[in-house]
Amino acid sequence: MSREYFIEKEHHAFALDASIPPVLSVQAPCTITFETGDVSYIRLYNGETMEEIGSETFNMVTGPVFVEGTEAGDVLRLEILDITVNTAWAIWFPGAGVLGDKITDLQIKKIPIEGDWALINENLKVPVEPMIGCR
Repeated sequence: MSREYFIEKEHHAFALDASIPPVLSVQAPCTITFETGDVSYIRLYNGETMEEIGSETFNMVTGPVFVEGTEAGDVLRLEILDITVNTAWAIWFPGAGVLGDKITDLQIKKIPIEGDWALINENLKVPVEPMIGCR
């Protein structure tokens, strides 16, 4: 019998690091829902600077999870059942990326999601299609 678990975004880490204690221990098989957060992007959007926030706080991960009965070097088979995107962000950093030499100030834009569409502006929307696996 498979058990179901939910890990809230408050249970997070800023690195994939084996020394971080797990927030949950499970026995396989099970289903885990991971809630992710975008607090660093919200803070940046609200006017805080990168120095105040700290670049290491971006792209935090929810977890970690320990699977009972596993040992270092074991391989686990995971299946992603669903990805739900509620908010998207666009960020432009001076000096970074293809347009970096054309940008003088950091810019951030919250991209609203409506149904299966990301609304870039009033004239442009793109489908939200999570890419799972290799194509």
